[in-house]
Amino acid sequence: MASFEQLAAFYDLDYPDTSDHLFLAEFTRAADPARLLEIPCGSGRNVAVLLGASKREVTFADIAQAMADETGRRIPARERARAKAVVADMRALSQVGMFDLVVCPREAFQLLRRSEAARALACLTASLTDDGLMVIDVFRFTRDRASRADAPPDYFSPSACDDGWVDDWTRTTADGSLRVTRERRQRFTAAGVHVDMRYELRDASDPEPERIDLEFDMTNYSAEAFGALASQSGLTVLAAYAGYDDARYAFPGLPRSSLRSVYVLGHDRCQDGAERLNRIREKITANRRIPDADRSDAC
Repeated sequence: MASFEQLAAFYDLDYPDTSDHLFLAEFTRAADPARLLEIPCGSGRNVAVLLGASKREVTFADIAQAMADETGRRIPARERARAKAVVADMRALSQVGMFDLVVCPREAFQLLRRSEAARALACLTASLTDDGLMVIDVFRFTRDRASRADAPPDYFSPSACDDGWVDDWTRTTADGSLRVTRERRQRFTAAGVHVDMRYELRDASDPEPERIDLEFDMTNYSAEAFGALASQSGLTVLAAYAGYDDARYAFPGLPRSSLRSVYVLGHDRCQDGAERLNRIREKITANRRIPDADRSDAC
């Protein structure tokens, strides 16, 4: 069975969605981190966004060497004095450094089992400065239909669960050298959802297609369960956003209709961290809409 490392050459085809980019850019600018860590970074889908929004040091980390290598190639030469890509596992993070902003993008954290998630969060907390903030983005895998505002991952379709293999897509790399076809099968589990992928790769220089089989499990978290997990590591959920477009909701008051939650964790005892978060809240919510159910004049 393949690992995500084998997807590095065509990861942009497999995960083309950029709906989180504006949110990440605005949050990073407002946070103004001295040292930023993105983990896992994949093949570098957020390199341009995070480098453009941050003025100082940025570290991109991934457990897969091929992903870290691809990310490193995407760092412009002019930025390499302050940016780097390294191999690191969030479950055993060491020797990477201390950071005042840690970003775990999209649903990456949910690839961990609950026991692994607790260990990973403890390791990430150990690399967080006293006034540091951690951003973890999660999606609730359910039979409920996702709205566009939930930015659902394109590898999940509630209606396709338990229905066997479905033809997903055929896409070609920008240079035309590789055509990739993906098939997908999924089923709900007690913890979340299990996904099987089949990829067929056709290289322009090789008539024989390469096949890659991949499977993974995604773990669901309620707001309460995620808050308890953070507490185990000595962190508090300081804020939570319902997707990338809605205004801030006070934890644990995320609307049940929202399937995507972006949690901001930190040390609530740190006054510097609290002031920093207030500044971020003011800036990031300025252009966000407030859903009707959350309006003060709502019935």
